[in-house]
Order: sequence, then C-alpha cells, then structure tokens
Amino acid sequence: MKELYLTKDQLDKFFKDSKLKIPEDFFSEPDENEYFIIKADSSSALVKYKSPYFFPLNLNQNLQGIKPKDARQKAFIDSLLDPKILMSVALGKAGTGKTLLSIAYALNQYFRNDKNIILIKPSIYVGGKSSVMGILPGDVNDKMSGIMSSYMVHIRALLGSDAEHFIFQMLEDDRLKYLPVELARGMSLENSVVIFDECQNADIHTMKTIVSRVAATSKLICLGDLGQIDAPFKKDESGLNIFLESTHFKNSPVTSQITLTSQYRSALADLCESITEEYYSQQG
Repeated sequence: MKELYLTKDQLDKFFKDSKLKIPEDFFSEPDENEYFIIKADSSSALVKYKSPYFFPLNLNQNLQGIKPKDARQKAFIDSLLDPKILMSVALGKAGTGKTLLSIAYALNQYFRNDKNIILIKPSIYVGGKSSVMGILPGDVNDKMSGIMSSYMVHIRALLGSDAEHFIFQMLEDDRLKYLPVELARGMSLENSVVIFDECQNADIHTMKTIVSRVAATSKLICLGDLGQIDAPFKKDESGLNIFLESTHFKNSPVTSQITLTSQYRSALADLCESITEEYYSQQG
C-alpha cells in the first residue's frame, strides 16, 4: 500500500470535503480502486482512488464480529463491502486473514442479503503432482469436503455452537456449495458470494472459466499467494497473475486488489515463511 504525503492544508481540505482530487505532481496515475495512506505531519487517512478523486474509507467495519487488525485488512473489507466492486482480490501468505475475512463477509451476506455461498479451490495436490478429485470416494460433496476443509474451519468458528445446525441447513437448501473447477463451465453463478481460494494455481483458462461465470448479482473473491504455486507453471503463467498485470484489470471500476502482509498465526507459521523465502532466494 503506497503512502502519499500532502501539505497540512491539502489534508484539512480532504477531511472537510471527504474527497481529494489527485495532486498534479502525483508520481503516476493510480489504479482504479487502489488504496493509499495519505499523510501530513502527524495526521493520516486511509483512502481509495476512484478516478479522479481519493475518497475516505468507512472504518466502522464489523463482519460477523470480526474487525480488521490493520490498514490492509481495512482496505480489503472496504473492497468487499463496496457494491460496485464485483471482483475483490486479496494476496498474502498464510495467516494474513484472507480466508477468515472472506468467509466472514460471505456469512454476513448470507444472513443479511440472502446470498448463496459458493466455495471453489483448484483440486491440485501440494507440490502439483496431480488432481485429487478422481481418487476420492463419494459424490461431489464427499470428494470436495476434504479439499474445502480450510473454509469449513472458519465457518464453524464464526457460527459458534450452532455451526453444525447452520451448515447442515445451508447444504440441505443448496445455499452453501462446493464447486469443483472442473464443473464450473456453462454455469451462471447468481446471487452469490463466490470465494476462489488458492487461485494462484489456476491457469488463464481456469481463471476465465470462473470469472466469466459470476453474474452481476454476485461478488467474486479471489485469494492467493503468488509465491506459493503448486501447479506445474511459473508465476508469469498463473492466470491470477495475468489478470492482475492486465491494464484492463487495473483500470476497471469493478475490480480491486490488495496485498495483506501482517501474519496473525503462530510463530511456527512465521518461521516457515522465513525459511522458504531464504531457500528460494538462494536458488535464484
């Protein structure tokens, strides 16, 4: 998240008008829906760019009792709550809150706005050796339940003691769905919050298949870590990376991307990230 330094008069005018036109000496044209921290002296504000203005964020954010822990999480929640943003992308390593905040938003929309919840994840083994769908027993829900367990941990935590009752009813009513990527072609995902996790492992064809199925009545949330690709391709071949680097994505009023950086897991999770970063830096 970039920082923008203003004069005190500029910041005072921003607080008064609740918007600020992009300064003439700004270093480059921001991406649409890009988030910044603007500063002057000891004052600061978290803002979003919607051409040609910066606007303040609504920081009264609470999703199913979950509140953001830092500025980047606030920006991500803002993108989720913005009805004009149809595709919110959050990048970040394990423990940065991507999945938790997405599930909290999805449950909020389920209870408040009667939205369905559709959970997607590429069915690829860690290490990228093969798809796991075919070898697992049972129907689609049985096959997908293990793959989707990272979602279910957060759903159960957020729903509390009544979690199993709610989950059973949501599945029974077809309001909570596990969607294999392989079955998405030809579908229209309407009136839903669609969460596509681990999508750094999706190639461009898979990304196109999922994104193009999401209707205007739905929100697509894409989560990933471009530093942890298990699929048999490099970062620049990841469909997620191709989307994010596209000028059309950056200039679109219906897309947003934020990178979460602060980790809130255990010391062991932090240690793992440090070791893997050290290893890959030595390889390169």
